[in-house]
Amino acid sequence: MNSVFKPSKTLNTTIVLQFLISAILALALHVEFFVFELIVSFLPQILIFSTGVYFGVFAFILKRAISLSWREAVKPSKTSLTLVGLALILNMYALAVGNLGRIYAQQHQGLVGVNLKIGSFNKLINNDNYDQPVNFFKVNKADVVVIQEVSETEFTDIGQRLGVSYGYLSDCDCSAADTEVGILSRFPIEQADVAFNSEIGAIVSAIITKGEERIRVFGVHLSPPYHNSWYQNRNEMFDRLEQLSKSETLPVLIAGDFNTTMYSPSLRSFSNEIKDVAKNAIDAGWPKCTWSYFSDALCLRLDYIFISNQYDLDSFVIGQSGGSDHQPILASIDYRD
Repeated sequence: MNSVFKPSKTLNTTIVLQFLISAILALALHVEFFVFELIVSFLPQILIFSTGVYFGVFAFILKRAISLSWREAVKPSKTSLTLVGLALILNMYALAVGNLGRIYAQQHQGLVGVNLKIGSFNKLINNDNYDQPVNFFKVNKADVVVIQEVSETEFTDIGQRLGVSYGYLSDCDCSAADTEVGILSRFPIEQADVAFNSEIGAIVSAIITKGEERIRVFGVHLSPPYHNSWYQNRNEMFDRLEQLSKSETLPVLIAGDFNTTMYSPSLRSFSNEIKDVAKNAIDAGWPKCTWSYFSDALCLRLDYIFISNQYDLDSFVIGQSGGSDHQPILASIDYRD
């Protein structure tokens, strides 16, 4: 029996890589950079993977401690164990930053009556299989629905199937067809226009009139952070949306595909900047996914609804995607007297 345990190169390499991943993850929660944005988007998956690494490392050392002695098993591994401990601390920090202190609209049970139901759905360009999302909005009696990546024909079709009388579709003067954003409403729409437009994203604005209530609705489709120019464009859209929201005198509702996860410093900054105007209608715990492409294991939350502080959240539900890579979302809200 060997009297000294020497950690293998594979084990040491795994530990060093785990530490580097944890350090980058913690850094990505605060530094705005498109590569970091992509990394931090998968924060839950990285933390789950890290947990597996920790169990593997400690189980390996424990196994050696059984055959040798605990001191002989641990002593040669001090550096590795230190790195594992630091990685664990960094991951706990990432968990705290990502999941605690978020600004969201808390759900209030037992409201007298739901005042308005607003939803959002990214139909996905060239996808004609959207029966499930349309039925989801129809069954739940959605009053206002923001649609992204939709053509004029599809927009009209969805409106007719939902039985709504009013609609506004962005007249995109650009080459990317998937930037079309529309607002469908059971109530009259006035002062509708495109507040921000580019080849890779759009913000539309409209006032919805329900009886004596007038509500400003922003429908958004922000650009994804696939490379730096799109990332910078996305942040410009955040800045514009922040300006519009903070300068609005009417109650504000914001719905759409943000192409951003809750762990992004950009979205956390945006939420904090408009906290006196509106809050995110989202689960208090880990946010449920609304986007999936490769597999459910790599799904993300990219779609959100922000509601005015003058409203209370009654419920928030997520439907089936049909042929899209996004799922429809719907928030039921009640006006606060």
